[in-house]
Amino acid sequence: MRGTDMGTGEETAMRAYTEEEKALRIFTVPNILSMIRLAMVPVVIYTYVVRQDFVLTFVLLFISGATDVVDGWIARSFGLVTDVGKFIDPVADKVTQFAVLLCLLTRFPQLIWPVVVIVVKELTMLALGMLVYKKQNLVKGAVWHGKLNTLLLFIMFFMHILWPDIPDTVSYISIGICIAMMLYSFVMYVIRFLKMFRYGDTEPGPEEEGEN
Repeated sequence: MRGTDMGTGEETAMRAYTEEEKALRIFTVPNILSMIRLAMVPVVIYTYVVRQDFVLTFVLLFISGATDVVDGWIARSFGLVTDVGKFIDPVADKVTQFAVLLCLLTRFPQLIWPVVVIVVKELTMLALGMLVYKKQNLVKGAVWHGKLNTLLLFIMFFMHILWPDIPDTVSYISIGICIAMMLYSFVMYVIRFLKMFRYGDTEPGPEEEGEN
């Protein structure tokens, strides 16, 4: 009986170790795709600002967005969700978004408003995320409103990249929709982080989108 208990304990410890090791892996396919997205950012900036090749900029951004979708699917489908991925995937998203906004700002001054909102939002979320990790040792992935926010931003990007003389009315409407979604997502994330800080891992499984 005692031997059985010891065996069960060893198996549990091995499973826990395997899960921890799995969570800390770095060079998985999804993580490599996120790294590629980060590496594409300077290329996108050069293509838009220096070469002013708007079609190529669109193609590069489309590829970047596609890898974001693909790496999330691979991570969830093949059990490759890692703590590193939960960190680097949103970082790649936000760096890309911020860089594209700054590029577009050179032609569309009205885009200063989403720039301000995204800076405040991300700095606040970074601070809250660090507090949660320090207290609860938790790293959580994005949820549906974060992904919808990214989708709306990319639609706005594509409109302003492929439509250089976009009417001000259309531009402001698309910007307003994105800002409204960013603010909604911001509030939802703040509520989520505060709950995690107080209660720990209380998020339901179906809502969690893995690392993406």
